[in-house]
Amino acid sequence: MKAVIVFFVCVSMTAVAQVPDTLPFLYKDRQQLERTLVKNVIEKNLSLPLADSTESRWNSAFFALQYLQKHTPWIEHRIRYAITEMHKCSPEFQRGLLELIYGMYPQTFHREVEALLEQTDHSKVFAMAAHYLLLQPRAGMRETLMERVTARMLSLQGNPWMEQLLFHLRDEPVRIPDASSFLQRDYLPGQVLVISVQRKNRDYPGLAIVRNRAGEFIKDSTGKLFTVPQIARSLSGLPGYLTNGNTPEGLLRMDGYGISKAGAIGPTTNLQLTLPMEYDARHFYRDSIQVDSIGNIDLYRKLLPEAWRDYFPVYEAYYAGKAGRHEIIAHGTTVKPSYYRSKPFYPFTPTLGCLCTNESWDDATGQRLESDQLKLVHAVEKAGGPDGYLIVINLDDQHLPVQPEEILSLLKRAGQE
Repeated sequence: MKAVIVFFVCVSMTAVAQVPDTLPFLYKDRQQLERTLVKNVIEKNLSLPLADSTESRWNSAFFALQYLQKHTPWIEHRIRYAITEMHKCSPEFQRGLLELIYGMYPQTFHREVEALLEQTDHSKVFAMAAHYLLLQPRAGMRETLMERVTARMLSLQGNPWMEQLLFHLRDEPVRIPDASSFLQRDYLPGQVLVISVQRKNRDYPGLAIVRNRAGEFIKDSTGKLFTVPQIARSLSGLPGYLTNGNTPEGLLRMDGYGISKAGAIGPTTNLQLTLPMEYDARHFYRDSIQVDSIGNIDLYRKLLPEAWRDYFPVYEAYYAGKAGRHEIIAHGTTVKPSYYRSKPFYPFTPTLGCLCTNESWDDATGQRLESDQLKLVHAVEKAGGPDGYLIVINLDDQHLPVQPEEILSLLKRAGQE
């Protein structure tokens, strides 16, 4: 079972100093993997009675179901069984089940999840349950949840889940500042930047661009602005401050390359990233003086363009780090796009919260055919290497992929034509 978990999670990284020149191969036979996940993970684990000793195996099945987007009457029967028992289970099991049904059963279990929300005293489970109910809120639900969250915050000062949830519950229109502020030449001078411009609705892929230490954006071999499509959506689609939710909006530290041993990520070089508070302040802010200030939100605030400092959504990365999210990276993929053929983001493949670029593989030979990830890594190397920040910005809420013309418009407003 441990091997199955490693296949899904962004762990087991080997740090590398430079971009390897060897041709990577697929780690696994993808057809055999699919059969193994169905037979040995989904069917075998969901057949078990639910008990303390089997919860982790059920959670492995929940991951496999999301990965394969697998639906059958028998699977739904077993999920319904888990729902009826979840109030007796651990918070970790409840979290895994809520993650599954948020993405795959968004209209099915509102009554049961509302009962769990009334019962739980676990902040993360409460927040996840609340977001599930917000998928189809009944009359007065938002106001009731706001009252409960406000009451909780009186006794849970600084609770990142409640602070973020309260913002989502308010659902007030917020004007998005001009994203060109992030593209100005004098923003974070001397830092290499990868800027991933996304939609608020992460069903639609964004575009990543790369800036060098001199403030210049990398161009491709034809002299045009280098852009690479990138998805920031998770399997569940939960908000970014929650474990395994979408990639959080805001700043992440870019700190080296890595090679993953996780099968779904694949062997192409990835960009290593860290959230605020994932390590100490000296690491994230590159400031040897900031020894005991890792939780100081003002330090994060100072990294933002002035026009963005009062825009709460861009602090999502800060709160994600405060809530304990970790191991978000920018990687490629070996996942078969066909699992997500019915989704708006097809042929992109979602993750457990990382940023992901497209790659294609030959199943007969195991060789990599095309890789946007390698293009991104080479652009970062050209810019000076992975030592700086990766910034995720939600441009707006249009229901279509981000277009190169939109990036060029931002550059023009930033004086970077």
